[in-house]
Amino acid sequence: MKMKKATPTTTPTNLLRDRCQSHFLTLRIPVEPAALDELLARAEKESFSHLRFLDLLLGTQADARRERAVARRIRDGHLKRRQEGVWIKHRYSDNSVKSGEVKLASGGARGSPCARSQRS
Repeated sequence: MKMKKATPTTTPTNLLRDRCQSHFLTLRIPVEPAALDELLARAEKESFSHLRFLDLLLGTQADARRERAVARRIRDGHLKRRQEGVWIKHRYSDNSVKSGEVKLASGGARGSPCARSQRS
């Protein structure tokens, strides 16, 4: 009697896992395969609901992305203020503020408190 060699077979679970990993790459969601495997094992052991599993899987990524976005906005905001400050200092360095010739960049509306011109 001949014995068949044991060949590693791909189970439906492995195919589904690989497919999900491919979806994460397509959607640009950075999920490490080891982290996914760990969470899958934990979910199976602790009988997580589908929503609980998704929350644990995507929640940490979403939180990290929000934190990076806030940090980037804060960093960019400080740079813009500095650049605007330089522009304001340069724009009004000729003492035009004292002479009353300050106008908005868009021209300002007549009678607007921001659009002061040489009125008698």
